[in-house]
Amino acid sequence: MPLQLRSPISEFPYLRLKVQTGIFRASSEGGGADVDFASMPFAADPERAKFGWLAVSSNGRDWRPDQAGSPPPIPGPGFKRSMSLLVYSPKVLGPEVHEWCDSSEAYANFAEDLWNRAEDRFRSGEVPVVRFTELRPIRVGRGTSMSLRFEFVRWIPRPDALDKARPARPVILAPTASFVTSGRQPLPRDGNDGLGGGAAPAPPAKPVSGPRPQSFPADDGLGGLAPPLAGPNESLDDIGREPAPTPTEKMEASAPPPVSVTRVALTDLLSDDGLPDGL
Repeated sequence: MPLQLRSPISEFPYLRLKVQTGIFRASSEGGGADVDFASMPFAADPERAKFGWLAVSSNGRDWRPDQAGSPPPIPGPGFKRSMSLLVYSPKVLGPEVHEWCDSSEAYANFAEDLWNRAEDRFRSGEVPVVRFTELRPIRVGRGTSMSLRFEFVRWIPRPDALDKARPARPVILAPTASFVTSGRQPLPRDGNDGLGGGAAPAPPAKPVSGPRPQSFPADDGLGGLAPPLAGPNESLDDIGREPAPTPTEKMEASAPPPVSVTRVALTDLLSDDGLPDGL
């Protein structure tokens, strides 16, 4: 059986945007239908998006998601970087999660802006509820594209439909400081790194400065006390000097500036979008 690594068919119902007309189209039992997706807020999950290379031609779609590690090189002509975004809009798309993944300039700009604006709240267990504020045709080179402006209406706990559709990736813990997995390994005690050429010379030992020894008067046997001997860390000029007085004045740290709390009132929210309330 021949090996097939391409993914022409998505594992989720699709959502597409016709950039020439600004009309959204979603998959259905009959193959596809136009939907009024831009009129209603929807939940998007950029945190669990997948990235890859996408080519769209008359033969269909060729989606090649990235594997673990850095993005692979471009597979061939016609491929563009894209993002597989899961969206949830029960009022417009029904109870199923849909995938939005496109190769248009309009979608690329929208996906980048969505990711950058939502990234600060990743790993919070919440997703943004997005509402389009403008869909405006623009000229790109010799063709036509679409400017997609949007706002975050609110943040809500990730709906179960989104959570089950694309579960969280497992967290890979970084190695501890005592476990070296890459880079230069520590040399053994004999200095031999196992690469030949004999043992590496040991680095010169640095002098260790210990605490300053206490000077005691020396008895010379003549019934009097001789001047104290100079220690290894002091000069002869230091003997007999009075120690510097210890400052008794204490520095008081300046009080931190008062923290001001700004509350943003959410206005003009749609309560009939079919999504749960959030923050």
